[in-house]
Amino acid sequence: TSSLFFLTLVGLAGFLVMGVVAAFPDRVLNLHATHIDGIRVAALLLGLNLLVQFPAQVFVSFLMGMQRHYFLNALRIVLAITQAVLTWLAFDTHHPWGGPSLIWLALFTAGSTFLESLGELIWLKLRETHTAVGRRHFSLETMKELNTFGLKSMTLMFASRIQNESIPIVIGWVLNAG
Repeated sequence: TSSLFFLTLVGLAGFLVMGVVAAFPDRVLNLHATHIDGIRVAALLLGLNLLVQFPAQVFVSFLMGMQRHYFLNALRIVLAITQAVLTWLAFDTHHPWGGPSLIWLALFTAGSTFLESLGELIWLKLRETHTAVGRRHFSLETMKELNTFGLKSMTLMFASRIQNESIPIVIGWVLNAG
């Protein structure tokens, strides 16, 4: 419950950041006016993806701790293949849905995350009888431990990401995201 609460706050923060991107895409992403409408919708969809993805990590962690890798792997394989086919279709020059491919890609990403989280939640409800979420299971001490450990891990992860992915960020900023 403590992890779920904390990661829901992180997901909400991610959604809010993407909301700012959606509200001011020209200022945040250095875009030309022709790309703004598609970016707004895509940013909101990716914000929803973050809002679902972070709290859902609690379900993933629990299932991994219970050694339910076979279920997680099967679910992820099916969703990855489905998402790959849909992405290929979206970027085909004559894709069947119309509209910008970027919006479809964001929709497929958010939809895949939602379906994965829903599948994990259903599995937990039907198969794992000793799970409990509720106010009485919340612990401020656990939250402090999670924040202490999480802050150190996040700092290391963030530094590594910047080091490994700074070139595409700089190129994207100079050339624009469109």
